Amino acid sequence: MIVCKFGGSSLCDANNIKNAVQVTSKLHNPLIVVSAMGKRFNEDKKITDLLIEFCCKKNERSKKTALLSEFYDRFMSVATTLKVSDKIKKDLCFFC
Repeated sequence: MIVCKFGGSSLCDANNIKNAVQVTSKLHNPLIVVSAMGKRFNEDKKITDLLIEFCCKKNERSKKTALLSEFYDRFMSVATTLKVSDKIKKDLCFFC
């Protein structure tokens, strides 16, 4: 069994996700484990950091809304570039 773990910079944007898919497409029945997207550039935030920050903003609705928007925009950008189905995009909208 071949196990491939991707996360951080290897999943930070659509191009890197495509690269991960290309690597695993050459393997026979790999087990693929993914974690959160990392930084795309130095000033960027990791998805995990956005989620931690969100959880720390207990009663700060406007800051939580801004963080959700940042989270949503990041995933929608990748989903659009990768031509993800509208059904999955709707599910992401519901989550955020």
